Amino acid sequence: MTSKRTLLVHIGVHRTATSSIQAHLQQHKGLLLDQGVMLANGRGRQQRLVNDLFSGARTPDEVAEALE
Repeated sequence: MTSKRTLLVHIGVHRTATSSIQAHLQQHKGLLLDQGVMLANGRGRQQRLVNDLFSGARTPDEVAEALE
């Protein structure tokens, strides 16, 4: 049996501090990993996955699986 996980997706349009948020998360990657938080940072933009999620082409579980 797998435990239920939470997928958080930060979607930032131009000028919403997206780069700052990503940099902060990356700076604290080790601390976050120790708490069970996986970052998609460093894996490139995930625009296709996000588009698939919002269009219904993929479920949140499928997007989480693709990120792992």
